[in-house]
Amino acid sequence: MTKPIQYQAGYILESVKDELGKYAKQHKKEGEVRGLLYALSTFNIQSDIKLDTPQEIPSLLAVTCNIVTRGLPTFASISTEQHFADALSLTQRIDNHEQEKITFPFVALQRSDENVSDQFFKALHTIDPRARNRSQYLEISDVDSDFEKNFLLQFLPEEHAYLAQLLEKQRIRSSFTRDNNQGRVDFSLEIPYDLVRETKNKYKQKVELKHKKNYIIEVDGEKYHYRTELIDHLKDFEIAQLSKAIFHIHEENIYEDKNKFIGNISNEEYIKIIAENYSGGNYLRNPFTALLLSPFGIARLQRIMLQYLMIKYNALTPQTIKVAVIERDIPCGYAAFEDLSELLVTLNSLAGTPTPLPEFDISVFCSDEFINHPLHSGKSSKSIDKINRSDYDLILDISLLRREGVFKEDAESTGNTIVIRNAHYIHYTTSTGVFSAPSIIYKPLVEELPNEIFNPIKETSEWLQILLQNIFRKRNFRDGQLAILNRALQLKSVIGLLPTGGGKSLTYQLAAMLQPGTTIIIDPIRSLMLDQYKGLKSIGIDKCEFINSTLSTAERVFNQNNLLVQGQLQFLFVSPERFVIDDFRKALETAKSGQHYFSYAVIDEVHCVSEWGHNFRTPYLNLGDNLQKYCGTYSNDSIPIFGLTATASFDVLADIERELNIIKDDGNAIVRFENSVRDEINYTIKEVSVKDFPDLTNNWITKIKQSIGKNKQKMVFEIIKNKEKEILFNNQANI
Repeated sequence: MTKPIQYQAGYILESVKDELGKYAKQHKKEGEVRGLLYALSTFNIQSDIKLDTPQEIPSLLAVTCNIVTRGLPTFASISTEQHFADALSLTQRIDNHEQEKITFPFVALQRSDENVSDQFFKALHTIDPRARNRSQYLEISDVDSDFEKNFLLQFLPEEHAYLAQLLEKQRIRSSFTRDNNQGRVDFSLEIPYDLVRETKNKYKQKVELKHKKNYIIEVDGEKYHYRTELIDHLKDFEIAQLSKAIFHIHEENIYEDKNKFIGNISNEEYIKIIAENYSGGNYLRNPFTALLLSPFGIARLQRIMLQYLMIKYNALTPQTIKVAVIERDIPCGYAAFEDLSELLVTLNSLAGTPTPLPEFDISVFCSDEFINHPLHSGKSSKSIDKINRSDYDLILDISLLRREGVFKEDAESTGNTIVIRNAHYIHYTTSTGVFSAPSIIYKPLVEELPNEIFNPIKETSEWLQILLQNIFRKRNFRDGQLAILNRALQLKSVIGLLPTGGGKSLTYQLAAMLQPGTTIIIDPIRSLMLDQYKGLKSIGIDKCEFINSTLSTAERVFNQNNLLVQGQLQFLFVSPERFVIDDFRKALETAKSGQHYFSYAVIDEVHCVSEWGHNFRTPYLNLGDNLQKYCGTYSNDSIPIFGLTATASFDVLADIERELNIIKDDGNAIVRFENSVRDEINYTIKEVSVKDFPDLTNNWITKIKQSIGKNKQKMVFEIIKNKEKEILFNNQANI
C-alpha cells in the first residue's frame, strides 16, 4: 500500500456538543475536550488507489466537500440527528414553532454510576478493547533490531497491553522539530489534549498558545550509540518546548527502564481513561460511545467518497457504484451514504445546470457483535468474513477505535480498498483547505412582482430551506432574505436592505457556503468582525478568520500568509484599509497564483461607502476597484459584490452603486424588503402654536412642576408663554 495520507472531517450531534461543553466548563477541561474533538476529526487512509486531488473538479462536488468539512467537527445534518434519535432513543427533536431555532436537547437516561457528560468525555478516549491477542498486531518493519521488534509484542506487561495500540512506530523526527531532518524515533505517543502554555487577553478575546505533550521512546542496545546525536537534539527540543518526555530503554536493563516509562505514562489522565476503557468491558457496548463516535465515522466516509468521486468523475458515467463498507467497530456506513445522497440531491436540485452523478449501491459488513446494532436501522448487514471483494467497485474499511498501522488487517486490504483509521498525531502540513472551482449559477428563488414584492418559488426555496436548517439551524427564512439570495446565487451583485436584526449576515453566509471558494467580508469596525466570526464558530463553521489591529503581528501574518494564501479559509473578515496595504495585496495575488479563488466580496454596512468614504475613510472610495483587481475568481470574471445595510436613502444608494461600479449592472442590484420603510425612525418638523394645543401645554406644565423645584417654576412658565412658536411637535410619530 502507499504511504498514509491524512484527511480531516468530523460531525457531532448538537446535543452531544452541548453536554461536552458543560463538562469542559464545569471541570475546567476546555483544552482537553477541544484537543480530543480535533484529533477525532483527523484520520489517516491507506490505499493503492491514487487519491491526489485533480486540478479541475466538478463545482458541485467541491461545494459538497466544503460543506462536509466546514468545521472540525461541525454539526451533523437534521436527518442524521433524527437517525440517531430514532435508533438509540437518547435524543429527541423539539419542534417549538414559537422558536426560530431548531433544537435537539439531550434526554439523559437514568444512570446510577456516572452522569452523561462524564461518559461522553470518556468515549473520546478511543481504544479497541477486543484486541487481547498480540498476534493481531502488525510486526514492526524498518527498525534496527529484533529487540525493538519485540518491544511491543513481548516486553509490555499484560496489564498495559493497550499501549501497543497507542505507540506509533518510526515517527519522522521532523514532525516534532519541523526541520528537514528525516531521521526517525523508535516509538512515540502524542497526548491529544490541547495544553495551554500561555494566555493573554486581547480585544474581547483570549489568545491561547497551545502545544501537545509527546512521549518519545528510544530502544537502544550498546551497539546503537550512533543515536546519541539524535537523542541530544531531542533533549534540546524538550527543554525549548517544555512538551517532550524522552525515555531510553536499553536491552541490558529492559525491566527497570520499561517500568520507569510505564510508571511515568500511567500518571497521565489520558492514559488512565484509555486503560479503563480497555479493561472496563462496557466501552464498546455503551450507547453513548456510539452516539458520540458514529457521526465522526459518517463524516469520514463522506469525505473519502467525495475525494474518490472527484478523482474518478471524468471516468464515470451516470451509473451505480457498488460500495462495500467494512465496519470494524461502530456502525456508520448506511447513515453516511443516505446523508451524502440527500446533500448531493439538494444541491443538484438547486443548480441551474445539474451535475450528472452516479448512485450508490451500499453493502455493509461488520464484526459479529454489531450485526444487529440499532444504528443499521433494520438494514441488512453481514459478517466481515462473508465479503467477496471482487463484487464491488470500491471497499471502504473503517474503524473509529483503531489507529493507523497497528493491526494486521490494515495491511491485508489492497486493490480497490481504502483503509480509514484514527491518526496517531495531526501532521502540521495537513491541508484543511477550501476547494475552489467555477462558481455555480443557481435557479431563481423568487418571482419579482410590482412594488418591490417578491414571491418565493416553492420548489427551489424549499430545497434551499433544507440547507438553511442543516447548516445554520434556522427553521425558516425571514422576510426579504430570499430576494437578496436570489440575485447573489445567480452571481449578480446585490445591495440588500433589511432591518436591524432581519438576518442580513445569514444571506451572505449561506450564499458563501454554496460556492466553491473564499468569501471576503469588509467590516467598518472590529466589533462587527468579531461578532460575525464568533457567530460562525458557534454553528460549527471554523474555516473563518479576521485580520485587524487586535491581533499581534505574528497572528496577522499567520492568518494572511498561511491561511489566506494557502486557501484554508471560507470566510475572511477585514477592514477597507487592508486593501491599501501592499503586503495584503501581495497575499491576495499569491493566493490566486496558488489556484485559491474568491466567490463573493461582501461589504457589510455598505452605506459607509457613501457616508464615510467621502470624509475620513477614503479607502472605501477605491474599494470596488480594489476588490475587482485583487480578489480573483476561478473563471477570471468580475467578483460579485454583496452589499448589506439596514437603512440608506435613495441618494446614498445611488452613490454606493456609482462608487462600487455596480451601476453598470442590470439596474436591479438594489433589493429592499417591501416593508423597509421604517416609520419609527422618520421625523418631520412642523411649526405650530401652543394655543392650538392647550391640553398639551397644560400637561407639560404639570410635568415641569413635578420634576423641578418651585424656585425655577416661574422662570419656566415665562419661557413657555414667550416662546410659543418654538415648540416642536410631530403628531404622526408621537414626538
